[in-house]
Amino acid sequence: MKTPPGARFVVVLLCASALACGGGRSQERALAEERCAKGISDACLVAASLERDPKKVDAYYRRACRGVGDRTLEGCLKAIGDDPVAACRGQGAILCSTVVDIYMREKQTEKADELLTRLCEGGDESSCGRRDAGYWNQCRNGDPAGCDVLMAACQHGSAKTCQSLYDYYHLGCIRDQTTDCPEARQAAQTGCTAGDETSCESLGTLLKGECATGSVVSCAEHRNFMVESCSRGYAWACNTLEDSDRLGCARLEAAACSRLDNACRMGARTDCESLDDLLFRVCEQQPAVCGILADRCRALNADNLCQAAISGYASGCRDGKGKREACDGLVAMCNSGNKDACGVANLKILN
Repeated sequence: MKTPPGARFVVVLLCASALACGGGRSQERALAEERCAKGISDACLVAASLERDPKKVDAYYRRACRGVGDRTLEGCLKAIGDDPVAACRGQGAILCSTVVDIYMREKQTEKADELLTRLCEGGDESSCGRRDAGYWNQCRNGDPAGCDVLMAACQHGSAKTCQSLYDYYHLGCIRDQTTDCPEARQAAQTGCTAGDETSCESLGTLLKGECATGSVVSCAEHRNFMVESCSRGYAWACNTLEDSDRLGCARLEAAACSRLDNACRMGARTDCESLDDLLFRVCEQQPAVCGILADRCRALNADNLCQAAISGYASGCRDGKGKREACDGLVAMCNSGNKDACGVANLKILN
């Protein structure tokens, strides 16, 4: 069956108009690609609309972002998509920086701040600095509004801003600008609470300084904070506690000796062999510490620790500090099955 002449005429018209037929569409794509290669953003977006391969579409969007014209911003936003943190890493950083530049030129500062904040909270420190730069100028020039914005950013989880605020206020604090001291503490506390280890370490330094002024409350707070920080896995806190507890244990503080023992068992950096030597020396004057040695003896099945505990208990049971406690310790070791303790216990108690 032949196609009526009128029908052929309609098909020809359709192909000629709107470039609807294959050949026309190919010409449109070729023209768009040619103009896109010259840096025309609008042409890149047209080329993207004619492309089905997602990777090639993304490439056109990125070219549009780097190009010129009224649709540069549109190209950047399409290339970025819904996850600017992922899209703007590495070589993609130009995508978001271009968007911010355009927003700033068009006085859309809120949109610029919003994007920079997302990037900052995603771990891009340069975005934190760029977002905060203007507010820092205000803050340093005495305008509290700038400082308030920075503190708000800190409270919303910007660790870099918290650290910068701490440095700024702490410097004022040590220069006797006492009103800056609470601000420094707040910045460090906020960052630490959000999980920033650097801020936690800064807070520990502040609390240590307050403790050094003679405040019993501050010292207790510092101690509790260091214990908490150590439990979070911060080595600097564990090391500080360890050094402090070694001094405390040497001063016959049984609680400090016990903490050292716990740290050793948990794999802290304590040299357990040197710890045992310290415990033995203290045990001779503090029977409660002999109990720690006895526990370590049983847990580690270490005869030398058992003998150290027995020797310390024997010294105390004879005529030392805590005589009753020392004698009871020997009996307890005997009852647990240690024959050497039994022999010494019978000898000392009978005498």
